[in-house]
Amino acid sequence: MSEPKRGSVPERFAWWSVALLLPCAAVLTWLSATEPVGRLAVWAWTVAGLAWAAAVSGRAPTAAAQRGLAAGLVVSYLALLAAPPRFSDDLWRYLFDGRVSAMGLNPFSYAPANPKISWVAPEMVAKMNFPEMRTIYPPIGQGLFALVGLVSGSDRLWRLVLVLLVLGAAWLFAREAGEPSERAARGWGLATAPLVVVSAGSLGALDAVGLLVAVALLSAAVRRSAALQGFWVGVGAGLKLFPAVLFWTVPASRRLRSGAIAGAVALMVLTVAYLPIAGIGRKALGSLSTYTTAWSFNGGPVRWLALGLDAGFEAGGVARSVEVPVPAWLHDPARRVVDGIPTEKLFVGRNEVARLLATGAGLLALAAVLALGRRRLAREGELMAVCLLAFYAGQFTVYPWYGLWLVPAAVLLGGRGSVGGGAVAFAGLLPLALLTPAGVIDGGPWREPAWVAPALWAAAGMTAWLRRHRV
Repeated sequence: MSEPKRGSVPERFAWWSVALLLPCAAVLTWLSATEPVGRLAVWAWTVAGLAWAAAVSGRAPTAAAQRGLAAGLVVSYLALLAAPPRFSDDLWRYLFDGRVSAMGLNPFSYAPANPKISWVAPEMVAKMNFPEMRTIYPPIGQGLFALVGLVSGSDRLWRLVLVLLVLGAAWLFAREAGEPSERAARGWGLATAPLVVVSAGSLGALDAVGLLVAVALLSAAVRRSAALQGFWVGVGAGLKLFPAVLFWTVPASRRLRSGAIAGAVALMVLTVAYLPIAGIGRKALGSLSTYTTAWSFNGGPVRWLALGLDAGFEAGGVARSVEVPVPAWLHDPARRVVDGIPTEKLFVGRNEVARLLATGAGLLALAAVLALGRRRLAREGELMAVCLLAFYAGQFTVYPWYGLWLVPAAVLLGGRGSVGGGAVAFAGLLPLALLTPAGVIDGGPWREPAWVAPALWAAAGMTAWLRRHRV
């Protein structure tokens, strides 16, 4: 069979399904504030995601379907903004950091629970997760938090800003296309992605700003402007550090001169962003080290590798704690105390060793994928999609909103080819990972279903395989 074309899917049914399912999911999310329907809402977002994946893989929406999508978006955002934030507590950290910055204090200096700053907004400290840990959000993100903090610090204001930025990103994305049908496919594909709608309107995820950055980066790549490519990579890394990996995907990085220009501009953006807080040293990274070495949620194949290694070590008789030889020149018993007794020995957990080995394997795999992708992927957006998917696969923590950076490339590819098919399937199904916080909303414990992450990656892999073999 030949590869499915843009018109091979009955788009009038797929797009109308998106238009109808989005408001249903949004209304259920609104009801979850008072009724135990959080998990039902997540299933509605997931089904909407499947309909969206079919829609963006087919033909552009008709004029009538576009009117239906517009009405569905209006109802969805009204319902979401009327409800309190759902599925994530991160928003309260954003708002607290913004309040602290608006008062002229440094949000990196102390954890929110510290009495030195907790008085700024104790009601927010009570709602956020891990208030005893310092912030992990880079300076450009902090600047956005501060702007909202200067105005009011309201969660609805923050989410409304994100909604407007998302709609602006969809408009810019559509504007870059040539044919009217392609503009409609791009704009509505980006604006109506269920992951985008729930992340901006309900979760208030900072990564919704990353959606705009990813669109701008794709636009800069088309314009072949090395400086603009570097600028947007720098802005992305100033929002969340991981988008720095996207430097490898921009065309400017393929040549020494343009790569040097793009790299210098990206570095300049980050330098300017971090300069005001450079005086506090390592505190400028907040609790990032704890986040990257201790947390796990919805992780990719690397997380499964670490679990397998740990189980293998245990079967081989390795103890829970492993002694690590310490060179004499590093010996400092005053800094290593076990049960109140200074010791020359250094112990690490067996699971930590497994995690470290798996992380190393993930980094090697990411480097290999990027090197091969650089040589073989030519279609616009393909390398960005492969880069992000490979990065997610190597992480122990992949919150659903991380996928917002992937959505523009997925829509641009429209399900075409193995990369496009995998990207669309992954982005469409990511709302499924919200089942864990939804269970808490419904009154249950924080319990991550073990099948969710494998299902996401299996769906993405199977779709990519089918597209590759043109089934």
